[in-house]
Amino acid sequence: MLRFSAACGHLGAPGSLSVTPQWGMPRSLGPSGLLNATASDVVAFARAFLDGGRAPDGTVWLREQTVRDMLAPLVDVPDPHTLGPHWALGWIVHHQQDGRRVLGHDGSTLGQGAVLRVVPDRGVAIALMANGGGIADLARSLVRRLLPRVADVELPAALEPVAGADGGDRSAQVGRYERAAVTEVVAPRGDGGLTVTLTNTSALASVVAPDPVVIELHPVAPDLYVGRPPGAQAWASFVFYDGPDGRRFLHHGARAIARVED
Repeated sequence: MLRFSAACGHLGAPGSLSVTPQWGMPRSLGPSGLLNATASDVVAFARAFLDGGRAPDGTVWLREQTVRDMLAPLVDVPDPHTLGPHWALGWIVHHQQDGRRVLGHDGSTLGQGAVLRVVPDRGVAIALMANGGGIADLARSLVRRLLPRVADVELPAALEPVAGADGGDRSAQVGRYERAAVTEVVAPRGDGGLTVTLTNTSALASVVAPDPVVIELHPVAPDLYVGRPPGAQAWASFVFYDGPDGRRFLHHGARAIARVED
């Protein structure tokens, strides 16, 4: 039934994809990734926020003040390059300039990905849903091409390695980092860069990443590096920073991970 009524996720790099051996995540993870929807459903959801919390038939889903509160920036993100500089309430502030905002929310499950961008002052919503391949690369290309045409928004240039850049104090960057579901080991490279080895330690490791992944990191600025995950075309950002308690963190992929060992 699932093969014909809903899209199956595909794992692996572009050119060597295979159907995920497990269609969905455990039901306990429902709020973070078990919702089944079409792209039209996602755009309809966005439209309710663009219309001040009202459905197309005028039904009030949310008060206008609630909508304004949900879309306001609340948290500064240490890595503003991956998704955006701020988190709102359930929404991401992907871009903010001259009082204008590009909002949205991205997510992924087992070989599936979804992207949503909303430009409130233009009444524009863009949704992309894909079930395998270079989802992140496709999303970046789509959003960068569409936003200038339909919403008069030019996004900042994507990060790339900077020749001769100083990545900062590598002794404060190398080490072992851990969080739930992943362990990462950052090691120096002879050319002034770093490598990070990611090992998935979750219960789904055998499905999503059975083997460790090694990514070469190239400096852009002090404590800011970029690397290409296997199969990706675009550069992903990696930001080192100190938390409020003085612990060292690495932020990438919209997640913070604490250093546990130098």
